Amino acid sequence: MSSKARKRLLVVIVLLGAIVGSYFVARQVRRTQHLKTVADEKQAGLDYYGTGDYENALPHLRYYVRANKDDAEILLILAECRLNVPLENFKHIREGRNLLTRAASPRPDDPEPLTRLINLYEQLGYYTERLESCEKLLKFDPDNLFAIEATVESLRQIGNRDLEALSFVAQWIALDPANPIAHQWHIWLESLIGTSSLDLVKYAEEQRTNYPESMGFANLYAKSLASDHQMEEAKTAILAAKDLDASNSDEIRIILTPLSVRLRISS
Repeated sequence: MSSKARKRLLVVIVLLGAIVGSYFVARQVRRTQHLKTVADEKQAGLDYYGTGDYENALPHLRYYVRANKDDAEILLILAECRLNVPLENFKHIREGRNLLTRAASPRPDDPEPLTRLINLYEQLGYYTERLESCEKLLKFDPDNLFAIEATVESLRQIGNRDLEALSFVAQWIALDPANPIAHQWHIWLESLIGTSSLDLVKYAEEQRTNYPESMGFANLYAKSLASDHQMEEAKTAILAAKDLDASNSDEIRIILTPLSVRLRISS
């Protein structure tokens, strides 16, 4: 190769190097700018979210999620925003559900996305899907009381699975024996499979004896008496229950009120 040709080749190589270098520099600059824009959009969305402005938070968080598809924490926030900004034909519900499902995918051992899905499916009346989410949660957290209770409710709503529901109630009672709601479920499900009302009165009386200071168990006992048509005994029990402390749970009034109405006793 002649000296002149070598010089030309060197110039071409230098020019190509400069072009390639400029390309990569420009690409890096664009990437840096994009990352800054993504970060700014995330912060803007979180700022709106922090003030409760879900509608204005949505576009900013969507922009961020397009670049960070597996950020479960932001997906959860985006889902909350979407569910709080209604759309026609309940599209916001479907989109919110999809976002919660996406949030659960990268963090299969995180109860938060599944917990929100379980609550959402209850609102929608999707009890099969709710039960499936409970099963996923219980796989890695088998003593999760929220999921156990939701499982019992879902099995009952689906129907014809009372024995299965009872097995979960037994687990619930083993984990939280002082919870009158769990025992109320036990009594109700036992009644549905044919256990005699007298046997259920004995069960309720035993629980009342175990927890003599609990208004919830006292009312549960009264309710079981009424179900066995022992109305005078039920009235006596409900009047005695009114003197006990009910400050530990608003749910106690759920047990008390229907029976109080039947007996015409003010709660």
